[in-house]
Amino acid sequence: MESHSKKPGESSGVGKVVRRFLDTEKRNSPIMLWAMLVGALTGFAGAVFQIALAWFADLKDALMGLLSGFTALPIIASIVISAVMVFLALLLVRKIAPETGGSGVQEMEGALDDLRPVRWKRVLPVKFVAGLLSLGSGMVMGREGPTIQMGGNLYQIR
Repeated sequence: MESHSKKPGESSGVGKVVRRFLDTEKRNSPIMLWAMLVGALTGFAGAVFQIALAWFADLKDALMGLLSGFTALPIIASIVISAVMVFLALLLVRKIAPETGGSGVQEMEGALDDLRPVRWKRVLPVKFVAGLLSLGSGMVMGREGPTIQMGGNLYQIR
């Protein structure tokens, strides 16, 4: 029977993979550092977005509570406030940053394929505010798409 003992300096397949990964990481450490920073900023932006949405919901509930003593006033106020919020979101998107319309995932896919430019200076504030206005108005939409687009635009700040 042959003994398959390892010579000093030889490593198993897993050891080779780990060593190759670590060597690659040394070369790519600025990229990895930037990726971690962008990830942290995206997480922070997403958290602030969620907190602001909760604040909008609480504000709307408080207003409806104040108007609850009246018969039709809460319903009318809710409709008017929601309509104004959606209108303001629409104005922001149409006039300032049309690329913020929709979820934002397709915009980021297009940017990754070099088909669409990323204009972060206007997209970040418009996506954040218009997203808050439209979601805060009660529109049924996801929060993930805006967070993805904000994260992709945060990467472009560099």
